Amino acid sequence: MSEEYLAHDNHNGKTETLYEHLTKVSKTAGQYAAEFDNSKIGEQIGLLHDLGKHTVRFQNVLKGKETKIDHAIVGAIYYYGLKGFIDSKFMKRTIAGIIAAHHSLLRCKENDYLITDDYEYITSDSFKKIAIACKKEWDDIDDYVKSNNLLLPISKNDHFDVKSMSKNEKEFYTRMLYSCLVDADFTETASFDDPEYRDISEGAKFVAEELIGSRIPS
Repeated sequence: MSEEYLAHDNHNGKTETLYEHLTKVSKTAGQYAAEFDNSKIGEQIGLLHDLGKHTVRFQNVLKGKETKIDHAIVGAIYYYGLKGFIDSKFMKRTIAGIIAAHHSLLRCKENDYLITDDYEYITSDSFKKIAIACKKEWDDIDDYVKSNNLLLPISKNDHFDVKSMSKNEKEFYTRMLYSCLVDADFTETASFDDPEYRDISEGAKFVAEELIGSRIPS
């Protein structure tokens, strides 16, 4: 049996496997993106966002043996290098960029998706060492993705007609999808730490007057 990779370890005996985390985030991100008819895009982003945790370097981070390791860029590189599975080059790059930036900012450069032979380069998005360490880990990740069915075929019916969008519309669309992943990832991670988090945080009404209180000018 192959090693079980972890997504989280609270160091109190509670752990969460990578597969558990990926599928939970995928489901939640898909639910958020369904609000604007992009559920499958949200699901796909969630399924691949933490692929970089399927590496020795990131597992060492959990053990306190390493720091400054960029796990987010790994899923981005993997998806950007795929053949097939998605009909739009723009959407492929958008999904990769969102995955790369889900712990930082939406500013990932295209050359971040080009990996060096020594696997020692520092990613420009976060100024950390990439989590992947060798070609064997790439092969292991590829096997992991395929054996767990983490790739979804995406057609033009699963996303907006980006060819008809203006630059500003594309940017807004990208940020909407980005927010779905970031919120889903935070929600599921917080729920791992505190099982009551979802019950407390979701369903609450946003009432500005109550939140601001007496600071509202009369």
